[in-house]
Amino acid sequence: TKINNSVDMKEKTLKKQRTSTSSWWHSISVPHPDQICTTQNLNNGGKLFGRELGSICQDGNLPSAILDMLSLLKREGPTTEGVFLLRPSITLCQTIKDKLDSEEEVDMNKQSVHVVSWIFKDFLKKIEGSLMTSKLYDEWIAVTKKVDEEEKLAAVQSLLDKLPPANAALLRQFFQILYEIKSNSPVTEMSSYHLSVGIAPCLLFMPSSCNNGRTKDIAKKISLVTFMIENCPKIFGEDVVAVPYETSLSHPPGAKSSCSLNTAANIRNVKKTERGLSRCPAGRTCTPGYHARPGSPAAPLPCEGPLGVYTCSTTITYIVSPNRLRSTKKSLFGQPLTSIFEDNKLPTPIIDMMSIIAEKGQSSDHLFKTMSENSHCSLRDKIDTELCIKWNEECVLVVASVLKDFISNIDGSLLTSNLYENWLTIPDEGTLAGKISAIQSLLQQIPEPNFILLKYLICLLVIIKDSPMNKLDTKRLSIRLAPHVLWGWTSSNSLFGKVVSRKVKGSDFCLWKQNSNCDTGI
Repeated sequence: TKINNSVDMKEKTLKKQRTSTSSWWHSISVPHPDQICTTQNLNNGGKLFGRELGSICQDGNLPSAILDMLSLLKREGPTTEGVFLLRPSITLCQTIKDKLDSEEEVDMNKQSVHVVSWIFKDFLKKIEGSLMTSKLYDEWIAVTKKVDEEEKLAAVQSLLDKLPPANAALLRQFFQILYEIKSNSPVTEMSSYHLSVGIAPCLLFMPSSCNNGRTKDIAKKISLVTFMIENCPKIFGEDVVAVPYETSLSHPPGAKSSCSLNTAANIRNVKKTERGLSRCPAGRTCTPGYHARPGSPAAPLPCEGPLGVYTCSTTITYIVSPNRLRSTKKSLFGQPLTSIFEDNKLPTPIIDMMSIIAEKGQSSDHLFKTMSENSHCSLRDKIDTELCIKWNEECVLVVASVLKDFISNIDGSLLTSNLYENWLTIPDEGTLAGKISAIQSLLQQIPEPNFILLKYLICLLVIIKDSPMNKLDTKRLSIRLAPHVLWGWTSSNSLFGKVVSRKVKGSDFCLWKQNSNCDTGI
C-alpha cells in the first residue's frame, strides 16, 4: 500500500497500514530539498537548534531533550516501520521544536517515534558546522574513494579521533541506534541504504553556500553513511550492539561520560571491553580456564535501564566460554581485580557464577545469603584450584554465596577503598541530579576492571529484582550486598551501624535508577 505523506496524530489508534520496501522506493530515491542544499545553518537565537554542539553541552553533558529523543528512538526505533522516513505532521513537529528551543519541558514519551525522529533529524541538520564537522568534509568524502574495506575502516576511525568529543559521542550513540534499526529490517523495512538516504545529508555538509558545486556529493555521503552503519561494530567496537542507549551520564570503562569532553579515542575504546555475560545452557558442565575465549551468546536479557552505556539491555547477552583444559592461574579470591583480569575480560568462573544466578536464581528469595560452610567452601575450593565444575549440578544459593564471598574479598574492595569516604557522602546529596553526578564522578575514578564487574553485577541484581518469582526488592538486595562492595582500610566496623546504612542507601539508589529514566554511568 502507498504510504501517506503525513502521519496524523489523531489517527494513532487506527490500524497501521502495512508498508513494503518497494512502496517507499520513490520517496527515498528522490532527494528532498534538504538533501540538495546542505548549507550550514546559522544560530537563530534558539537554545537548542542551530548551535554548535559543544556550546549546548553543559559540563560535557548533552541536553536532556536530546537524551530523551535518543532514549525513545532506541526503545521504539528498531520495532517501527519506516522510522526516519515517514513524514509526520509538520505543524506538530514545529510546535514541539519551538518549545524545545525555548527550553520548555516536553514529554517525549508521549510523542510518536516518527515525530521524534523528524525533530532529531532537524536538530542534526541544524548543528552549526555539522555533526561530522565541515572542516573534515573533504576527508570524509575521500573515504568513499577507497576500495579496500580495511583502509576505509582505518580512515573512518582516524576521522572519528579528530572530531570534537561531544560530536564523536553523539555520533556513536546515533549509529548504535541506526545499526539496531537496520538489524531489525524485517520489521522496520529500513536497510542501511534506506536509512542513509534520509540521514546522510543531516550529518555532513559544507559551511559555505550551496552554490559550490558539491551537490554531486550526495551519493558519496549516502555511500559513506551506509558503510558506517553496516560496519558499526567494527568502527565503534564489537560490543556496540550490546550497548543500550547511553546518556550524558554514561561512559565506557575508563572513559568519561559519553558527551563529556574526553577524546574520541576513549569513546571508541569500548571495543576493548568485556562483551557481556551469558545464560548458562543446560548442557554446560565445566568451568574452563579463567580466560577462555567466549563462545556464542545466548538469548538476550530483558534488563534495559538507565545506568548508561554499559547498562544491561535487551541486547546484552551473557556469554559462556567453551570447554578448555585446566590452566594454572593463581587464586581468584583476595586479589586486586587488575591482577586477575586479562584483556579487560571477566575471569570465566565469575561469568559462570553470574550466568547460573541469572538463569536459576530468579525464583529464590534467599540469594546472597551465606550458606553452610561445607558447601560454600567446597565450591570456592573448586574455583580456586580450577577443578572441573558441573555448574548445572550446583545449588544456585551456594553459587550466589560464593560470588558474594569473591566480591567481599576483592583487594581494596569493588568500589575501591581509597574512595570510601566519597562514596559515603552520596546519600547526603540533596537532589537526584546531584547524586547521579557524584556517582558518575566516582565511577570515572575506579579501575576499569572494577567498573566492568560492577556494571554486570548491577545488571544481574536488576534481573533478580525484576523477576515476579521472588520477593527481593532493591532494599533487600542492597542490605545483603552493600557491605561487601565497599569497605575502608581503617575501619574494622565498616560493615555495621550507620556506615552500612549509608552503603545500603547508595546501592539502593543505583538499583532503583536502573529502572528509571536516569543514568548513573554504569
